Amino acid sequence: MIYSLTPVLNAFSWTFLAALAAATGTRLWLAQRQVRHVAAHRGAVPGTFAEAIPLAAHQKAADYTVAKARLGMLEVALGAILTLLFTLGGLLQWISELEARWLDGGSVLHGSALLLTVFFIQAAAGLPATSA
Repeated sequence: MIYSLTPVLNAFSWTFLAALAAATGTRLWLAQRQVRHVAAHRGAVPGTFAEAIPLAAHQKAADYTVAKARLGMLEVALGAILTLLFTLGGLLQWISELEARWLDGGSVLHGSALLLTVFFIQAAAGLPATSA
């Protein structure tokens, strides 16, 4: 079966896109706020911890937090792209039809294989972020 690269977007599709954009945008905005806040306060240890934590350790922790947040932002963007590919891009349907060649389409085994395949793809896409 040949898939169109321009899917037909109905009201549900537009609602889905709006929700995905809002969730992704919010997560990216919050992460960016965290990065700016940590970077702005990198130069001084908070008064409560000034006696217990040296400035070098505080700066190292701040650098780690910023790097981890930026990697998390990349993971959020990748997750949104994967979600679009699976849903509106037709990847989920393509995988389902591919697996239906070997398994009885609509069976529990077929559904389980489809779920496992999707989970595997998502886990593989998240590997670079979890190994850092």
